[in-house]
Amino acid sequence: MNLKKNNVVRNVVVSLIAVMCFGLIGSTFAQGPYTKTAIEAGPIWDQADAEYKCPIVAVEHGAPWNGQWWTTIPNQMSVCELNVPDYTNTSPVNGYNVTNVKFTDSYGKILGNFHLSTNNTWVEDSTTEQNRFTFSERNRDEWSVYLYDASRDMHIQLDLYTKEVKWNGNKLYTIMESNAVNGYSANRVNFSDGYGTLLGDFHKNADGTWSEDSITEMKRYRFTERSRDEWSVYLYDASRNMNIQLDLHTKEVKWDGSKLYTVMSSSW
Repeated sequence: MNLKKNNVVRNVVVSLIAVMCFGLIGSTFAQGPYTKTAIEAGPIWDQADAEYKCPIVAVEHGAPWNGQWWTTIPNQMSVCELNVPDYTNTSPVNGYNVTNVKFTDSYGKILGNFHLSTNNTWVEDSTTEQNRFTFSERNRDEWSVYLYDASRDMHIQLDLYTKEVKWNGNKLYTIMESNAVNGYSANRVNFSDGYGTLLGDFHKNADGTWSEDSITEMKRYRFTERSRDEWSVYLYDASRNMNIQLDLHTKEVKWDGSKLYTVMSSSW
């Protein structure tokens, strides 16, 4: 009798811990669009058993349980349905937020990219030429960024609607892809183990500091922002004397120059 009572108490405590832990994770990760995903949980016998097991599965996968479950193999396997957040950058890229444009020739060969270097300066890097050209940003509208190179009296339009890089109104290159996040604009970086499993994120707080939230460790670490450049954000944790680089070019979170995690996605 006492053993049975102890088991009941243990199960209640485990469930409460799962819910409390998920509360921490959910506040950080369970935001924005999501995909309903069925996760195997072993056999689930009834609703009460589901309410015990599914919150634990939710904690293990860093996503909230939406209350749904079902049996896939009688007496052997059931699944819990989780609302797995979409950690990709879901905001559409447009002329007002774009920071990087990769361009090709008419046959799809990559020729280079234009990317925002500082608040008002863009750089063109070419794969075919050794020169690096610098432009000042003149204006933006819903679909385009307008650049000017005074040294060559050259006007460039990055037209995301027609997918063209235009020189004085005429097509110069084809835009292959564009995105709105670089080292100067990134405010959140989600990281994984390199095999697609989300481990946590680094995000900028309202006071200018950064936090690292870990799914696996259930801990939150604090960082100060040291600097930024075209591709990276540099952070420092004084309590651990730890330097972190969020490198959006190599898609790596680096610790003192060595890869620590893989960047899964980033947003501003």
